[in-house]
Amino acid sequence: MQRGPDATPLELISISEAARMIGINKSTLSRQVESGAIRSHGGKVVLSEVVADRASNVNLTQSRRRPAKAKAGTAPSKAAAVASAGATPGRPDATTPSDATDADLEQLLADGKMLPFAGAQRVKENFLARQRAREFEVDCGRLVDRAAANKAFFDQARELRDAWLAWPVRVVTLMASDLEVDDRKLVEVLTKYVRQHLEELGDIAAPELAPPR
Repeated sequence: MQRGPDATPLELISISEAARMIGINKSTLSRQVESGAIRSHGGKVVLSEVVADRASNVNLTQSRRRPAKAKAGTAPSKAAAVASAGATPGRPDATTPSDATDADLEQLLADGKMLPFAGAQRVKENFLARQRAREFEVDCGRLVDRAAANKAFFDQARELRDAWLAWPVRVVTLMASDLEVDDRKLVEVLTKYVRQHLEELGDIAAPELAPPR
């Protein structure tokens, strides 16, 4: 394997050998290769790429095993030399563009795609930030539950309807006295036209509530 026509060939080693040299379990490194977080070439890997990709795409705080200590009088291992350099940044995951927006990352996650650790952490932090913002809006009274708002609206509309239906009986005595008419006939007429008016209004629809931001 070569980088270019004039480049120095890069040495391909087995996954088990790479895992031994950087001090992790073979199964752990194999899973990272299978997930696409670490580049591979026909079932083998390049040590420098393994170190760079792990630094870029894998949560290194959960280490499984410490690297083996070098024996006295021996030169530092190749893995230690590559890890200590640390100046070459690892490339992002091949399926995730470096300029991907938050919406792009969330869509990839919704599609079941594997995200690099940095991208997954970014999605998580954005979700937590939105959740905290929503809780703040609720605590301040600027955001209410949609179902509760709809129920309150219909309850108030029902109370208004019942109040109108009870109105003729409540005022008929005073109106009949003022008009000097039979109160029983008057309550029938008032009830008839109040019901007609409510039927013309029809069922009061709930207002269109804007979706929460």
